[in-house]
Amino acid sequence: MTNIYTFFNNKPFIVKIFWLLILILVLMTIIGVQSLSNDVTYTLDDSQDLYRIAQVQMAEGDFDGAILTFKEILERTPDDCMASYFLSELYLVKGLEEGDCETAQVFLKESLAYTNQVLLQHPPDSEAKVVQSLVHMNRALLTEETEKKKWMDQSLVVLKEALDIAPRRDKLWFVLGEWWMNLSDFSLDWQKDLLTKHYPEKVEAVTDDFSCLWEEANEAYQTSVDCRKRTLFGNYGLMKVGMILHNDEQVIDAYNRAFTKFQYYPLQQYYTHQIHELWHDYRQDRYKRNFDILPPLNEFPKAAKDILSEANEL
Repeated sequence: MTNIYTFFNNKPFIVKIFWLLILILVLMTIIGVQSLSNDVTYTLDDSQDLYRIAQVQMAEGDFDGAILTFKEILERTPDDCMASYFLSELYLVKGLEEGDCETAQVFLKESLAYTNQVLLQHPPDSEAKVVQSLVHMNRALLTEETEKKKWMDQSLVVLKEALDIAPRRDKLWFVLGEWWMNLSDFSLDWQKDLLTKHYPEKVEAVTDDFSCLWEEANEAYQTSVDCRKRTLFGNYGLMKVGMILHNDEQVIDAYNRAFTKFQYYPLQQYYTHQIHELWHDYRQDRYKRNFDILPPLNEFPKAAKDILSEANEL
């Protein structure tokens, strides 16, 4: 410190001024760089915080809050593909849960708009195509008679494109199963029209036996489970068909396989709830029915034995 003082003290006044100016410039540069660094860090932290908030909101089932948060993210970064995808899924679930037909249609249209944004940026996105296909399918169930066939057709077109891209994606096979199940609610003429366009080899089978549509759905659900054993989507489908066909073993096996814990995303939460609702209905149905042939209990997993015992005690 003494050497520095001596160095400056022995210099002419003009030199002292020169070094003082250099010192001020160095300090200003350091302060400016620090300020810029703080600004950048704040921006990154802010964006990450919004994502964390949205994820917590989804996990807690606060879908309206999550929608507002993801929209705020898109206001800051309009090309954020992930935010657009989550908005499409959130609006789809709101449409599925909505009891009023017109309001459900509004939600489904919102979902479709955000899905289109995702596919515009990333056309091969199979997750977005899952949402898009489900939106078309559910619009077919809610719209006027003249529009139903159009939406079912578009749903299958999107689904086939996605299966060509990702043939081992369990959700896609589940959606195909849903398509077959929903087709069974259509008139025979419409069924023939759609099958003639997409599955001409199956037209004759539908004419001879209506239940073959359920068999097609069951096969698609089973393929979903083959792709991912504990998927809640395919197992939910197998439970549905099992209940229709009174196949108790299929219902119980699917219920035991389905992984329903720690589901944070909207579609996962929705179908987890559907599985629990279906299981409750199944237990009530088992109580009401008179069984001629019961599946042997020793063929079920231990958890299924306990559940069957509870059902029989009702």
